Parts: sequence; C-alpha cells; structure tokens
Amino acid sequence: MSDDEGSFLDLCTLAQALRDSSEESQQQDDQDTPTEFRFFSKLPAELRLRIWELAVPGARALSRQWNNRKFQYSLLGPVPAVLHASQEARQWLTHTASSNRASSTRYDLIGREAGEEGKVFINWSQDDVFIDRGCK
Repeated sequence: MSDDEGSFLDLCTLAQALRDSSEESQQQDDQDTPTEFRFFSKLPAELRLRIWELAVPGARALSRQWNNRKFQYSLLGPVPAVLHASQEARQWLTHTASSNRASSTRYDLIGREAGEEGKVFINWSQDDVFIDRGCK
C-alpha cells in the first residue's frame, strides 16, 4: 500500500469518526431540548400578552363562497391557531379586549348568527378576502 492510499484511508476513517460523533452529539442535543415551557403563566402579564401578539400568523386569504342550499354567501377561513391556545390569548387578540393596542394583532368575529356556518375571525389590517363571482 502506498503512502497516498494510507493517507486516503486515514482521511476516510477520520471523516467517518467525525460523522459518528456529530450524530451522537445531535441525538444528545435532541434529548436535552425541552419540548414544553411550564412556567408561561408565571411570566409577567405584559410579557405574555406581547408573546401572544408575536404569535399572530401572517396574512391569510379568506374566501367568500355561495351556498345554494341556504341561498346566501359564506365567508370561509380557519380559526387562527393562536386563538385556540388559551382563553387569555383569545381575549387579548379579539375585540373583547382593550382596543388601545395595535390593530394589526386584533381579530374580529364576523358572520351570521351564533351557531350558523359562515362565521370567521378576520384581522382587517392584514387578511385578504377573495370574492368569487361564482360565474362559470
């Protein structure tokens, strides 16, 4: 075996050892990474409310569709996940909370009477409404 072949094999062995140690290190990091934060409710209210505001998703596209059965339009869109997080988040991010904060993080519930389909949370400062004429 020549010196070049020996050096190449040494480099391959070293590279494999580095890959193995990197994988072990990554697995160890994954095990040490916490998956939940149990002290959120103990944070100061101002910090919790700011976190809820930062958790608001970006702009969404809501669609208005015709319902032939009810002979009316319905606005369709999923409820933002942050509104499912807690009662505090829901109160802070909807119109039921104080209106002295930035409107870019506020959702209004609009639509039909309670219990009927077509109700949707909308953030007027960033969500878009797609209006389909329904013509074919």
